[in-house]
Parts: sequence; C-alpha cells; structure tokens
Amino acid sequence: MCFLKGYQMSNEQGLLLAKGRKQIAGITFFEVNDIPVSSLKELIQEAILLEEL
Repeated sequence: MCFLKGYQMSNEQGLLLAKGRKQIAGITFFEVNDIPVSSLKELIQEAILLEEL
C-alpha cells in the first residue's frame, strides 16, 4: 500500500518506508494477519486530511 503524499505524513507509527523516493511512502504486507489495523486506519485518516488541504 502506498501513499502519494507519504513524505508529508507524520509516520508516528514508523510503518511508512520511502525507499529512496521523494514523495511516495508505503507499507508492504505479506500476510493479512500482519496488517496493524488500528495503525493503518490512522494513516488512512491522515492521508485523507492531507488530500483535503
């Protein structure tokens, strides 16, 4: 999963990785059970707020 404005996000959870990219940051999940649902919800809410600016 990637966030187009990931570089602007707080990343308090430490989940987002830029991997050398200047704008996009993302998270890789290999198993459904590995998804931290509450943290992911927070990231999505923050991404929505950034998009509304």
